[in-house]
Amino acid sequence: MAEEKLSFSTLAGGGVEEKLQYALSEVAANIADPNTDAKKARSITMKITIKPNESRQVSNAEINVTTSTAAPKGIATTLLIDRDEKGQAVVSEMYGKDPNQGVMFDDSKVTEIRKGVM
Repeated sequence: MAEEKLSFSTLAGGGVEEKLQYALSEVAANIADPNTDAKKARSITMKITIKPNESRQVSNAEINVTTSTAAPKGIATTLLIDRDEKGQAVVSEMYGKDPNQGVMFDDSKVTEIRKGVM
């Protein structure tokens, strides 16, 4: 048997290189996403597990490529909590930046809070 050197481009019929390219694309898209933290590090991990048979002449290999990307940033808002005319707890989102200028209860946005949920 002729000795061939393994490379990422030929290993598993080129599948390893394909997995690596996919992971790089995933990380690049995550970096470009303005909803993620620009300064958070991203990573690509490749793990090759080789399990030989009893005669040590044949081995099975499993190649896994995983990524670690930045989670989307959270979205902050301010909620106002009060009671309606029936005494039921209600919540509304405050509009604008000044609480004195906010709309407390816009009927189209009021959500009833069930007892024990809050």
